[in-house]
Amino acid sequence: MYGHEEEKAKGFLEEVRSLDESIKKKILIGVTAVVMVGVVYVWLGYFNNIIASVPTEAVAAPDDSSSTAVAVVEPGFFERVGGGSAYIAAEVGGWVSRLAKVIQSPKQYVIKP
Repeated sequence: MYGHEEEKAKGFLEEVRSLDESIKKKILIGVTAVVMVGVVYVWLGYFNNIIASVPTEAVAAPDDSSSTAVAVVEPGFFERVGGGSAYIAAEVGGWVSRLAKVIQSPKQYVIKP
């Protein structure tokens, strides 16, 4: 089942091995660029997820005082970045404090024979 694809991959690798060094460098640069774009895409998705988790504020609509409707105000870019940065700082601070507790704990180890 996978034998044909495996032979195809081996054939492709043999073709790449037989190419000039300059062509190999171009292929390496191209593959590296594609992988970098993929990593940046995943990272931006993760960053967007952190920023989107900042809660939005619900405020009363200012133009219609007789209405009981509530409008949701989306925070701006800097509010989202600030909220995401605060979240990341809190996570890193928690990690650092846990590490500090481990380092400051008594260095007594019980060894049982």
